[in-house]
Amino acid sequence: MRKGLTVNSKNCLCVAGCDAADLAKKFGTPLYVYDEDFIRGACREYVAAVSDFYGGEALVCYASKAFSCKEMY
Repeated sequence: MRKGLTVNSKNCLCVAGCDAADLAKKFGTPLYVYDEDFIRGACREYVAAVSDFYGGEALVCYASKAFSCKEMY
């Protein structure tokens, strides 16, 4: 299972410690749930890899197609 995703004692998927079934009950479905810490960590790893492999000579930019919202930008 990917980092940030777990299964709790009720055998429900959890994203960043939040029970997906509880979120669906509260907010309805379909529901997009993102783990901000996971996304930020992945971005930091990507920037570090670009720096390591390209000597800091590259610019990392965020691009989106399917989920464009200001909170992600």
